[in-house]
Amino acid sequence: MPTEANPAKLDHRADNASVGDRTKQLARELRDANFRFNQKLVELAYLYEAGVQLSSSLEREEVISGILPLAVATLDARGGFLLSRDEATGRLNLEQEINLGGRQQLASKDQSLRRRRALRDGGTVHLDRRQLPAGFGAEHLSAAAMGDAGIIFVFDKETFDGVVAFGDLDGRILELMAQQAGTALANASLHRHIVDGREAGAAAVSGYINNMGGEQIAEAVDELLDEGVNRFVFDLEQCRIVNSIGISILIEVIEKVLETEGRVLFCLVSPTITKTFRIMGLLQRSDICDTRAQALASG
Repeated sequence: MPTEANPAKLDHRADNASVGDRTKQLARELRDANFRFNQKLVELAYLYEAGVQLSSSLEREEVISGILPLAVATLDARGGFLLSRDEATGRLNLEQEINLGGRQQLASKDQSLRRRRALRDGGTVHLDRRQLPAGFGAEHLSAAAMGDAGIIFVFDKETFDGVVAFGDLDGRILELMAQQAGTALANASLHRHIVDGREAGAAAVSGYINNMGGEQIAEAVDELLDEGVNRFVFDLEQCRIVNSIGISILIEVIEKVLETEGRVLFCLVSPTITKTFRIMGLLQRSDICDTRAQALASG
């Protein structure tokens, strides 16, 4: 005669199965949360490394070579590319790419990728396949401007479940890396103009005169003072901003030059920077000329 199942035992088994399933689910959730946490730590480490690496060199080629690999690795992107602006023509050219394949021509020529207002405003752009050029072959693309120096693009964020769109945090990280890259490239450009300007008698200063930019000016002036040069002309036509640290370094530079009975002149200075120089007292010890020719001709 068959025995009847004990309802209490059945309920107990069901409860055990339910607890077991819940335990497995919690374990998966904990594992996933731990993975995401570690992933963010890696992203922050890459972001820190990007700042250190990009600010450690004043050679444009070294800066450019490090930007895209860091962005692609940090954001777990399948690939990316970098458009840099030619200082002479103002055009954006394909400078570097990772896993772009046969899309290089499309990436370098398509105007829709670079005309987004958010890029002009210094933000980040996220595009999906419907918004990308026909034949581009990616599901998702994000881009951020490096100031006036160019644009970084990354495409298709990789996960265990395939490629997904880049999130808001990814966009913020890309934007910060692009800002770091833009500053590094501006400083590299400033350094090159100072070095190139030695023979011409005037240094064209572009970008941002901050701590690093000011130090490069100071180092170049020190070298030239040691060589017996004590008359300096700084062309600021392409200089957009000077911060307080940059101002203090320029004051020290002017004082060093005056100690050698030399002279410092600035030319093609914007009204905003001229006003700043006047308020901070630079014009009590240096002069501003309207053109480079006037500055070079001044005694």
